[in-house]
Amino acid sequence: NIQSVCGIQQLTGSLLIHNISFTGYPDLGIQPLNVEDLSRCLASLQQIDGYLAVVNTDNLANLAFLRSLNRIQGTHPLYRNAYSVYISGNTQMMSLGLQSLKNINYGSVAVRQNRMLCNNTDWSFLLRNPSS
Repeated sequence: NIQSVCGIQQLTGSLLIHNISFTGYPDLGIQPLNVEDLSRCLASLQQIDGYLAVVNTDNLANLAFLRSLNRIQGTHPLYRNAYSVYISGNTQMMSLGLQSLKNINYGSVAVRQNRMLCNNTDWSFLLRNPSS
């Protein structure tokens, strides 16, 4: 529920954005989101204690709505038990837009299968322990 994290600076937990985030799930009372909702609610988010996963979306051109995000702690559990950042299968993603991100404390990074994204980012400078 996006309203529960609207306006926070630190997320104690993880952020998973999936295609169902935009289509909603009426049976569970989950209303569909749009990029404007994400921009309004997550603009001040500076730290994620868990992981960031953006998976199988059809309408995100970038992650600029996370413009203030500067740290991902990567505390357990990690996404798929390995990743503190996992960005995969996003058909319209053209850039990441994570300009403020300066530190990934623990875990690995996977950016793959985003057909419109030219992935030539060297993430090692963000990783505290690149061999993790």
